[in-house]
Amino acid sequence: MGGERLHVLDKSGGLLLNLSVGEAPIHVISLSADANSVVIGTGGDLIFFSLEEMLRQHPPKIEAKPTAFEKFFASVSLIITLSLIGTLFLILKRKIS
Repeated sequence: MGGERLHVLDKSGGLLLNLSVGEAPIHVISLSADANSVVIGTGGDLIFFSLEEMLRQHPPKIEAKPTAFEKFFASVSLIITLSLIGTLFLILKRKIS
């Protein structure tokens, strides 16, 4: 323990919330049974808050992962583009020769 920030991670280790709790270092963190209510003990102070409310006020930035269709479409687009470039190269080479 220690430090002046609370980092809340999701199940895969992604950062959900990065919260400053003041100047004093964190000495103890306690969660309710449903992991929604949090108590943080700092140098003589107790800080109470709701994780649900904090995440509502500061929603995490979630990066959208491409779907299988989007990956497939990108691959097909790349193949078509490369084929067209190759074809144009061959046409230009024949005209020059």
